Amino acid sequence: MAIVGATNKPLLLLVAMVILFACACSVATSTIHNASETYRQALLGLRSQLSDPAGALDSWRDDSLSFCDWRGVFCSTRNAPRVVSLNLSALNITGSLSPSIAHLRFIHRIDISYNQINGYIPPEIGNLTRLSILDLSMNSITGVIPASISFCTRLQVIRLRNNSIEGEIPQTLANLQFLQEIILSNNKLGGSIPSGIGLLPRLQFLFLPSICMVVFLSSWEVVQHSPWWLCGTIA
Repeated sequence: MAIVGATNKPLLLLVAMVILFACACSVATSTIHNASETYRQALLGLRSQLSDPAGALDSWRDDSLSFCDWRGVFCSTRNAPRVVSLNLSALNITGSLSPSIAHLRFIHRIDISYNQINGYIPPEIGNLTRLSILDLSMNSITGVIPASISFCTRLQVIRLRNNSIEGEIPQTLANLQFLQEIILSNNKLGGSIPSGIGLLPRLQFLFLPSICMVVFLSSWEVVQHSPWWLCGTIA
């Protein structure tokens, strides 16, 4: 009996390893599914506050699990499906931006320009720490630029031109060291221009509201249709 027991030890060890591997796979599959469902629900939350008379978002359906195939949604499949880009530009979309967009935590690019979006920019956007491009130009967005945008530490491009955004330019915008473009022209912004913006090492293009004063910026290429006037005073 001792010989039989010794012979069975490797087999028992192998069975135990197979069981452990199966459990690990089950846990990993469940985790991936839960993460994917979070992204899908985030997109559906965004969809719930949008209207598209032309049917541009018809593929965004509650009974569709393949959210990576929805129009304007781009995913990375290196590990598990993750939404990395959202391009809904010029689709004649109306409505407002849902805070649920903040659950797309791996997203790098958001482009919802040239639509008819109204309402405010949700402060929850600061949760998108991987976001590098934000383009909400040519809409009807109101409210202020949320100070929480400074938590988007990888932001390179922020385009908000031709909206109805009010208030001041957040001082914390000057903390975003990767910024290359700041385009805020044709809004209702006032107050002072954060002086730290002039110290951003990668900044190449700056569009600000054209009313108040001229400022010479030797290290920037400032582009605008009219002479480059900057609104307010340098903070």
